[in-house]
Amino acid sequence: MNEDFETNKTLLERLIQRTEAVNFETRNLQQGATVSFYKRLLSSSKAVLTLIDDAYNACILTSHMLEALIQLIWMLEKEERIKQYIDYGAIEQLEGLEIYPDTKEKVLNFIKKRNVQRLLKKEYQGKKVTDKILLTSDNYYNSWYKPQANSISTIADKLIKNEGHPEVDNLCHMYKRFCSYKHCSPYVMLPRYCPKPVQETPDAFLAITVSFQCLYICCLYVNKYQPAPVNLDDITEEYNSVLGVKWYPFK
Repeated sequence: MNEDFETNKTLLERLIQRTEAVNFETRNLQQGATVSFYKRLLSSSKAVLTLIDDAYNACILTSHMLEALIQLIWMLEKEERIKQYIDYGAIEQLEGLEIYPDTKEKVLNFIKKRNVQRLLKKEYQGKKVTDKILLTSDNYYNSWYKPQANSISTIADKLIKNEGHPEVDNLCHMYKRFCSYKHCSPYVMLPRYCPKPVQETPDAFLAITVSFQCLYICCLYVNKYQPAPVNLDDITEEYNSVLGVKWYPFK
């Protein structure tokens, strides 16, 4: 492993140690969203550190971290998106009603109270909606961020082009690259199973570096909504000197 790998690994470990025991406030939607996603990414980062000898799977885990970060930034742009994310949880429970029928009325009441029917597909909008329609998961969009965006890649593009997020721009090309690990694309499979590899992929370096970037950026968003932000000045300064990445103030 090269020197940059060791530096990024050390920075990731420092960030984890500095923040894992912090009692962040979760009194509003923004705090709740950022802290919950940060805890998820922090846990994933710990797992990445244990997967250095199994770096392909570390890259798969890192790809999920990228997806989580992109979704978090998207929902933070508008409070309504956070509410949409939360409300979509009720839709995801509908398929389980056959197994847990006793929760039917509770879920239905939540859907009505929170106006979750606004997430029904276009053909149901403006029409009389029955309880049967509300309790059928196929009648809703199949992802929480629809219809505003069709995919996570679309979200990333919108954030970069329309809403000015350099932190997403820096990672967007990496997201597409890391998806290769999830989908077993030739780019990552051939170096392992082809008799003469086309090009060796630096899996461990990529996983450590990008997982640190994800956790670091997520922590910046956590800090944005906390009354007592965690001091990251030393980590920021050292990271900037390693990769020459300039982190812009968030809007």
